Amino acid sequence: YVALTRAREHLILTCARQRMLFGRTTANRVSRFVEEIPEEDIQKLNVPHGYGYSEPSRDQQQYPPRQSAPRAYTVSAPEPRRRPPVRPAPPAAKPAGKAAPAFAVGDRVTHRAFGSGVVSKIQPMGGDALLEVEFETAGTKRLMMRAAGQFMKKEP
Repeated sequence: YVALTRAREHLILTCARQRMLFGRTTANRVSRFVEEIPEEDIQKLNVPHGYGYSEPSRDQQQYPPRQSAPRAYTVSAPEPRRRPPVRPAPPAAKPAGKAAPAFAVGDRVTHRAFGSGVVSKIQPMGGDALLEVEFETAGTKRLMMRAAGQFMKKEP
């Protein structure tokens, strides 16, 4: 409605034949407000659509420019095919190796990129924790404990 009232000379209305809604492909209908547009003001054109574009199907009509289209029209689309439910893959097994080291406030640490520092704050977050580390040369950094454990070691 707003587009119709603000358009001065030319207005293009588009309608997707199908759309993805909550992970399912659904057929789309033309808005009921299109029926309120005077017949002499409508020009229906088919434009390439879909990924990779396709040719118009038998149920599509094409109206050349400057020729009016039927007052009301509908778009018929085949019912989307139902796909069997996809089961998520089981979580990948974690490679055998060292568990991420547990850090504590006051621990002296060495990071591959940031150098030596001291853990100043630990904030639990879900199954991980946010570390605040004051590095001697790199300043204060906030790092997730699991990720930092790969690049940072406690100093003896």
